[in-house]
Amino acid sequence: LPGCREAVSRVIRDGGAVGSSMPALMFVALDDVHAGRWQASAGAADELIALSEETGYHLFAQVGHYVAAMA
Repeated sequence: LPGCREAVSRVIRDGGAVGSSMPALMFVALDDVHAGRWQASAGAADELIALSEETGYHLFAQVGHYVAAMA
């Protein structure tokens, strides 16, 4: 993810299609956990959980809960 993190972050910031934002949030959250950026991963996980519950994409919420538990 390091090579495309800025582009992925732009997808998240710009909003747009929820279907694009949630995988992007998931990748960022998992990358943050892997890199030891605990606060950043917790923030991304919280955002992923909230967006997933708001839109009904429950599978992404489960990934968010996993990342939150790891952070």
